[in-house]
Amino acid sequence: MMEKFQPDFMKNIDTLEKCQAMAQEERNKKLDCLDEISLQCFRKAYIIAKISANMPVLITGPNGTGKDGYSRLVWNYNDRYKKGSEPLAINCAALNDNLFLSEFFGHVKGAFTGADKEREGKIKTAEKDCVPIFLDEIGELSATCQAALLRYLQNGEIQRVGSDVTEELENPPKVICATNRNLEEEVAAGRFREDLLGRIKKFCIEVPPLCKRPKDRFQNAINFLNRFKSKQGEWASALELSPSFEADCKADKYAWPKNFRELENRIYEAIVRNLIRGKSLIDYADLFEEDKHVPAETAEKTMQDFGFPANPQSIHFDLEEKLQNIRKYYIEKALNFCKDNKTNAADALRYSNFQKMDRAYLGKKLKS
Repeated sequence: MMEKFQPDFMKNIDTLEKCQAMAQEERNKKLDCLDEISLQCFRKAYIIAKISANMPVLITGPNGTGKDGYSRLVWNYNDRYKKGSEPLAINCAALNDNLFLSEFFGHVKGAFTGADKEREGKIKTAEKDCVPIFLDEIGELSATCQAALLRYLQNGEIQRVGSDVTEELENPPKVICATNRNLEEEVAAGRFREDLLGRIKKFCIEVPPLCKRPKDRFQNAINFLNRFKSKQGEWASALELSPSFEADCKADKYAWPKNFRELENRIYEAIVRNLIRGKSLIDYADLFEEDKHVPAETAEKTMQDFGFPANPQSIHFDLEEKLQNIRKYYIEKALNFCKDNKTNAADALRYSNFQKMDRAYLGKKLKS
């Protein structure tokens, strides 16, 4: 019988208790792995941290699921980096081409308007300080920036903005990337380079959404409440989750579209509502606006407000027409919010399984 292979570092994650204790450390931004799906994700991330050396790591998942915390875990337990080191982060969605290239590679004096002195990019700083680079929202990079990043990942070469000189780094820093986009779909749509995806996806961590993590939901509700109380006076010590909160939280099938950010916001909103009511115990139902569960006595009025006739047998009610009008309404809202950018609007309008709505389908439905 073959002996089980287990490196020494695997002993640190051989029980749920060890994993949860590690996940809850402040330097990992208090991650949680109480559910089986998140436990497996955590163990995978820890193993990748240990074995990925200076190779790229890609972290994917919907917004608000804790990708930043997982990026910290990847470098916190990577033996290549010194204890307590901080990564150099770049938000790809917040920068135009020139700013991203300057931030990443640096620039020479006079490279563009406002470049009144030479600047060293974060990649050189990361090499000197022996820390990784964290590229958040990498799916937002333009084709120009993707090409420049690919060259660095292929050859370890950088070229400052405005310079003709190419420099090869002796010790290229590790690059950790995160995105809420499905990069395979972006490649198929021609918005992301396939060769770049191949480079950054040496190791991939897929962070599951909150709707699949009922135990983590409850633990994070505790964490958010305790975080709030720690910043308040003695009066806040009376605030507690009710005895029924745990069971209700774990049983609820709400989709939590904004994940942990939404949970945190709802905890704080519930605190405000309960203070107004003079109530210290927070029930799970307090997290939601009153219209989440429509009272039975108002159900008929709500249907009529929606356009459903009081006597459906005598008045024709066209369900398809109503659904079409609702669809048009939200498409128009998304287009208006995205300033008529169909690609961004299509990305914003997602089905329940998190697949994106195709922009051509969006245009077709808007015209129908």
